[in-house]
Amino acid sequence: MRRILVLSAVLFLVLAAEPAAWADNIAAAGDISQPIGGTRNDQATARLLAPSSGNGIGLVLALGDTQYECGEMENYLGAYDLSWGRFKGITRPAPGHHEYLTSSPNGCLGQAPGPMSMRQPAGADYYQYFAGRTPPHPGYYSFNAEAWHFVVLNTTCTVVPGGCSGAMLNWLKADLAANKLGCTVVIGHSPYFSSAAPNYGTPNLAAIWPTLVLNDVDLFLAGHSHAYERLARVRTKGNVDEDWGPGDGDDGHSGVPIVIAGTGGYSLIPFGRIHPASRSRVAGKYGILKIVPNYPSLGRWVQAFKTTDGQTLDRVQMRCH
Repeated sequence: MRRILVLSAVLFLVLAAEPAAWADNIAAAGDISQPIGGTRNDQATARLLAPSSGNGIGLVLALGDTQYECGEMENYLGAYDLSWGRFKGITRPAPGHHEYLTSSPNGCLGQAPGPMSMRQPAGADYYQYFAGRTPPHPGYYSFNAEAWHFVVLNTTCTVVPGGCSGAMLNWLKADLAANKLGCTVVIGHSPYFSSAAPNYGTPNLAAIWPTLVLNDVDLFLAGHSHAYERLARVRTKGNVDEDWGPGDGDDGHSGVPIVIAGTGGYSLIPFGRIHPASRSRVAGKYGILKIVPNYPSLGRWVQAFKTTDGQTLDRVQMRCH
């Protein structure tokens, strides 16, 4: 009887640990935590990352503006760390622009509300909090996971030495040229195009977009606009180009699709001027973008917007170049 009980206990432990073996899905969202004392929608979205959610998340992409108002360490420890911070060990963050603020219209910790300003170098508390998960300022880097290549950019071009057309662009070109993996995802806080008012896009990203197109980047993930939106594959001028390869009728390259998930918990905003490339929009709901890589076969993936009220929206299948 004792041997049966021991074997039963071992079997229980194996079965309990089993979800870790399939926890290879990807979650992404930005614009996450209000300061200490604010509403805790970030805790609701964090529950979508937990093993108990059934989402099987093994990689978390934090799409910038992780802690408001100004990325202060006290707020990180008292807010973000209690929600998404529980998954910091599997998180790869992108720097936003709030991490670089010294004041904001809503006020920073210990400061009265005031005009927005930037400082260089900055983001000290962000880089300290995420030490080991991101390099220091200016915070762009790349990594491989799930046999995919991920590139994290700092899209707050005003704080990047040389802007988005300087050293970061040169590094990006070299990184993409050296990549040998079949699927490539680029991550940045700010989207190139968007339909959510008043954040209709980031014109400075025109400097990097041709490089993404010519290197057949498969997906661009962003936050900043506090809503969910999926845009078709867009070229540098914003025109849709879904085809690639020798028979596509132009240069053999497609555009790059954009998915925006600024829905991590801070606040939500409505849509305004709809971009012609917009294919799906969800306003008024917090949640995460969930990606199931290499499904139903290698080089393909399924993605959907998982909301905190239990809905699965905009489920689509996509493929890598």
